Amino acid sequence: MRSKNVIEALILGMYEDSRFMYREYIQNAVDRINTAVEEDVLNRKSDGKVNITIDKIKKTIIIEDNATGIKLNNLLQLLTGTTSQKGMLRKIGQLSGLGYCEKLIFETSYKGEAIKSIITLNAKQLKKIIEDRTVTVDAATVISVITSLDKTEAEIEDHFFKVELQNVTNEELLDEDSIKNYLSMVAPVPFSKRFPFLDKINTYFNEKNNIKIKEYNIYLNNNNKKLYKAYKSIQTILDIDFIKIKNEENELIALGWYGVSDLPISQNNIERGFRLRKNNIQIGSENTLSRYFNKNNHHHFIGEIHVLSNSFILNARRNYFNETKTVKTFEIKLKLILDTILE
Repeated sequence: MRSKNVIEALILGMYEDSRFMYREYIQNAVDRINTAVEEDVLNRKSDGKVNITIDKIKKTIIIEDNATGIKLNNLLQLLTGTTSQKGMLRKIGQLSGLGYCEKLIFETSYKGEAIKSIITLNAKQLKKIIEDRTVTVDAATVISVITSLDKTEAEIEDHFFKVELQNVTNEELLDEDSIKNYLSMVAPVPFSKRFPFLDKINTYFNEKNNIKIKEYNIYLNNNNKKLYKAYKSIQTILDIDFIKIKNEENELIALGWYGVSDLPISQNNIERGFRLRKNNIQIGSENTLSRYFNKNNHHHFIGEIHVLSNSFILNARRNYFNETKTVKTFEIKLKLILDTILE
């Protein structure tokens, strides 16, 4: 794990779906928004914004938030982890764009510093280094070689963080409709007002169980084009029901809702499937929980199950959790519940 091969494995070949990259950067952005509220940079979470701009002609992608930004002294370590191999692995999600562009650029300003920092990572150079099997330097050194830092003046009140991918090499990442559909089911965005079970879900989560689903303002290609979950009325689903899972200590570790249809939901309907979420971000794909169903009935369902305990720790690929006692309890109890539903 000390060679440059760790970069090839974890950055260039990490995701089974290239669109996961968006999920990584959105996760980082909403984490910063939470911190911005805690540090009084933002008054409330609803003041936070994540703007995504896709330019298919210029082949650029920009993901920008108005949260804390990152202090200059912490920037290189936090973004690239160049101080240690462990640090680089911990921040691998921040580097996920390297596999899909020729240059990955981070711009940020931290409130009170009056400096805008610009980190540029040369992804084209990185790929050449990886392809050259005679180069045997460690991963942290490789990242240092392809990274440059520039600074300019900024307003002292500025606070933001921007990711830019230049010369994007993956066409799917530039397909606005595909990305909109993907984010509408993956990102931590609100339900649409068109979803007939919106009030019922909110009442069950908020009022009956004191769990507020985390929601953020995320926009695609226009400040007025706010993203919402794609759930809407499905004619064959007349009602929904709920799932509650507690551990041996009677602590709530997961809460979910689901609707069932007598017929398979159309393959073209992006809502179909029982989805797993943490902090309202989808984990894996719509098929992550399909192992609890037979092949024919998983897509008779729409629904979400939100894990709540801090013991649910994401694995390196961010598509499931590391094995813990809590995860094992969750799996056993979820299977028992679904077996009852499927009878």
